[in-house]
Amino acid sequence: MRRQLFVLSLLGLCVSPAHALIRRIDVADSQYQALAANIPLAWIQYSTTANPVSGALIGDKFILSAAHTQTTGTHTIKLAGETYTIVAWVRHPSYSGSNILGGFDFSVARLDRRVLNIAPLPVRSAAVPSQTPIKIFGMGVTGLGNGTGYVYPWSPIPASWPLRGATNLVDVDTTLPNIFMTDFDKPDGTTNSLSTLGSSAQSTSTEGQLIWGDSGGPVTMNVSGQEQIVAVNSALSNYNGNSSTGDFGDLSIFARVSTAYSWIMSNAWEAGRVAGKINLADFIGSPMLRTATIELRNVGSTTAIETFTVPLAVDSSFSFVTPRRGATDIKFTIPGFCSRVLSNVMISDTAPGNLNVLLPNGDPDQSQEVDASDIDLVISNFGSLTTSATSGDLNGSGEVDASDIDVCIGNFGQTGQP
Repeated sequence: MRRQLFVLSLLGLCVSPAHALIRRIDVADSQYQALAANIPLAWIQYSTTANPVSGALIGDKFILSAAHTQTTGTHTIKLAGETYTIVAWVRHPSYSGSNILGGFDFSVARLDRRVLNIAPLPVRSAAVPSQTPIKIFGMGVTGLGNGTGYVYPWSPIPASWPLRGATNLVDVDTTLPNIFMTDFDKPDGTTNSLSTLGSSAQSTSTEGQLIWGDSGGPVTMNVSGQEQIVAVNSALSNYNGNSSTGDFGDLSIFARVSTAYSWIMSNAWEAGRVAGKINLADFIGSPMLRTATIELRNVGSTTAIETFTVPLAVDSSFSFVTPRRGATDIKFTIPGFCSRVLSNVMISDTAPGNLNVLLPNGDPDQSQEVDASDIDLVISNFGSLTTSATSGDLNGSGEVDASDIDVCIGNFGQTGQP
């Protein structure tokens, strides 16, 4: 297999401006763009060059990309309509630019602040078998598999980029354990470059191929309805040796995250970080409507030694960084909910990252008991258009109505923990 990959190009390192996913000639571009909806795909805009590359959000402050995309300088990330600054960026120590087939083409960037308006993708630790259906994500200008439809150079560089997804099937060469590949099959089934690996000649309904500029973008598989990252866009091969790179018959090459899972996750972290999810009972609105007050205490004490005001992200997650280490009681309070305390949580340089707490609803007067006065408060504000819990909108619907009274009744007698 090694001798077959006779023309390799690192994505994003070519002198030509970046492009994005190359598409089937018989499928509308809108279908490719639809695949990327709600995927936390970021583009990294370098301060030192005009060509951006891709990455994916894997934690509320961390971007997974390719090692070969990392450069010096102050760079920005554009993600879900917001702009962030990279404050730290680390490359996998086993990466070798002269041996892209060796894998380990990973880098992790830390942002200047949390991303709240889009949920990160989980990184999958298990290897992906051959012929597994996957999705590939990138951004920018696009083209067609017959070598037409390219638009470049970009002048000026666009202020935003179309996000696209494509599908394919994994092809595995057992002599290359740290990568997997895909070939770009013609819709009529007459091209099957990796047939010797058991590749299918039948193209998927939205099959696609990488091209320059997609470096570092995520490759995902669907597990029980959830997309999980299984690889990173690494390289492409002009397999058929013609004058058009990325057309039918060419190959995409991906670095497997399972080979570097521990390294990736340990670098998507800050020492003293405390993270998890606050589950809001009987709440149908966006968790971003609510902000938590989080107290750190000595074990067994009710006196706060450190207090954080933490907005919830869209997936109900929270995180903050503390200098405290060791066993700690952590109290969670959100207006409208009864507070809860997690006891004897061990804070270290590497944990905890999976805290999970459920807050009972129905306490708009914040007395820490769901009682008749809470029902009276909701009734007094009945019909108000508001998202405030203390004004009676307990379920986050944007209106104080009968469902908020039902929340109080359903949780009647619940009390908060001191």
